[in-house]
Amino acid sequence: MKNLSLVIIALLTFFAQGQNQNCLQITTTVSGPDPAFAQHFTKQVDILGVSIYANDNVSDAKLLHAAGVTAQYIDNDEDGIADNSSIHQVLSNGQASLCIFGNPNSNEADNFFNAVSNFNWIGQDLYD
Repeated sequence: MKNLSLVIIALLTFFAQGQNQNCLQITTTVSGPDPAFAQHFTKQVDILGVSIYANDNVSDAKLLHAAGVTAQYIDNDEDGIADNSSIHQVLSNGQASLCIFGNPNSNEADNFFNAVSNFNWIGQDLYD
């Protein structure tokens, strides 16, 4: 019985993630808060004012996975409204971004962060 419960939980988690990711759309016209975003990234997913950027070295599947996890943090009940308006306001006003790069050993992240070093924003890097 315990194993059956674990299987059911695993299936529900899998289908919930898949459903959430299907609602997210990748755009190839990158518009960031600084021109460096369009120069360094080729794909973008927006979730209620929080943007996730990736370049061609990142698969669409990885980008959608990161977007799905981010969407669950921002809007877990999936009603289209951020669950915590105070946190959402800080993220939106700070132009929060998740920047996904292909390889942590390449210079692509360093080049991007050097380009936006004088820009005030909330950012987090992630690697494929």
